[in-house]
Amino acid sequence: MLYTFRDGPDKTRFHIFLSPIYLIILFGLVSLAIVLKRVLNFNDCENACQELKREIETARVDLKTKGFKF
Repeated sequence: MLYTFRDGPDKTRFHIFLSPIYLIILFGLVSLAIVLKRVLNFNDCENACQELKREIETARVDLKTKGFKF
C-alpha cells in the first residue's frame, strides 16, 4: 500500500517510535514458539534412564562398602 497523507505523518512517526517495542515483542513470541516446539518434540530416553539407575545403584553399593550411609 502506498503512503498516503490521509494517515498523516504523526501516525507514521508514532509507529516508527514504537518499532523497537514491536521488535522485542516479536522476538519474545518467536522465542516462545521455538521453546514450545522443542519441549513438545522432546524425546524420552528409556535406555539412558535405565543405565543411569544402574550406575546409581552401583555407586551406592560401592559407597556402602566404603562406610557411607544412605
